[in-house]
Amino acid sequence: MIRRPPRSTPSNSSAASDVYKRQVDPFLKALGWDTSQPEKVWVVYRLGKGKRKRVDYALFHRKKVIAFVEAEKYGSCSQMDQMDNMLLQLINYCNLTGVLLGILTDGGCWLVYDIHKPAPIDEKMLLEINFAWDASKVAQKSLALSASNIENLLKQADLCSLER
Repeated sequence: MIRRPPRSTPSNSSAASDVYKRQVDPFLKALGWDTSQPEKVWVVYRLGKGKRKRVDYALFHRKKVIAFVEAEKYGSCSQMDQMDNMLLQLINYCNLTGVLLGILTDGGCWLVYDIHKPAPIDEKMLLEINFAWDASKVAQKSLALSASNIENLLKQADLCSLER
């Protein structure tokens, strides 16, 4: 049974909060990941009871967490030193819990990683979506991240071990 998490903003930062409300939540919802449906998305997902570690979003497929989403203030994706630190934290969280995919976003750029791929970090990226691109390219790339197509992305990641 999936219990409904408390609805809260993933970060105390007003700049980050704006990214969640105006960019991340609507994009996830457009892709079929409705943040008001806890069987699909948990907002502020805690990694264990009483733990301070938490991720901004957890995406569910077949009642299992398959992806963690970490959202940062707009423009973070262009600052590689920040991205490296965020990616290392995301990899750590996914490894601690066995979650398959890690997603970093600043609202304008979405980076999807196959966390468990036996490869250097820079070769773990499966998908990039950048809203600075042409709209048709954004739409095409976004389909891969949609709730209805997530199995294809998992297969691409060679992560077909989800329970059927």
